[in-house]
Amino acid sequence: MNISMDDLTGGETCNKKADDNLRQVAQLLGNVAKIRSDGYEVVVELKLALPLAYSVAGLESASTLSRSTIYEDIKSGALIARRAGDRRTVVTLIDALAWLQALPKVRARERREKRRAEDA
Repeated sequence: MNISMDDLTGGETCNKKADDNLRQVAQLLGNVAKIRSDGYEVVVELKLALPLAYSVAGLESASTLSRSTIYEDIKSGALIARRAGDRRTVVTLIDALAWLQALPKVRARERREKRRAEDA
């Protein structure tokens, strides 16, 4: 969701109306720790509650990558997984972030060419 200061203030400078509007937006977004304004600058601090570890199903949901991709990368060693108990496979937040950061970047030209090939 993109919100500009004009959306929040109705074109006015930061003031009580802006603060009230920011509080309303914060309630919609949730997880807001603090909102402060000095009349020139508005700072919104968010609380992020991320799990320390994910199950494979949880990582699938959080990353939007398929379960088979996750298991393939665990098997290849690209993604580090750990055992919790006899059967539970978990991936720590740090390992999940490192895995996602290590995925290859896609260049804009490659994306255009791929779309053209799919359309043809």
